[in-house]
Amino acid sequence: FKNSGLATAFVVFGVLATNFFLPPPSERLLRSAMIKASPGTAASAIPDIVKQQYEGSPYEMPWIHEDRSGGYDRVHVSLLSQKAKSCTSVIFLVENGRVSRSIFSPD
Repeated sequence: FKNSGLATAFVVFGVLATNFFLPPPSERLLRSAMIKASPGTAASAIPDIVKQQYEGSPYEMPWIHEDRSGGYDRVHVSLLSQKAKSCTSVIFLVENGRVSRSIFSPD
């Protein structure tokens, strides 16, 4: 049991330690951008916040689109540009040029 237990411990430690060396997933970077663009943030700052989060990462910039729907101006940030069929996105609802609410939509 001592030899196999030690080997098992090294394998488990190796698997858990890989999280420290791999880059964070793109979804986590998108969620960080959502948290930084909290309610009250100027809507014009959203692309810059997203750009800062993805700077230096191995992922390309998410698709950013502005539109109007349901009586709100919206800024839609989607990972569809990174991976086909990935529908993970953040929708920022904008009132008077400021973020009023953000909605994270996982794939």
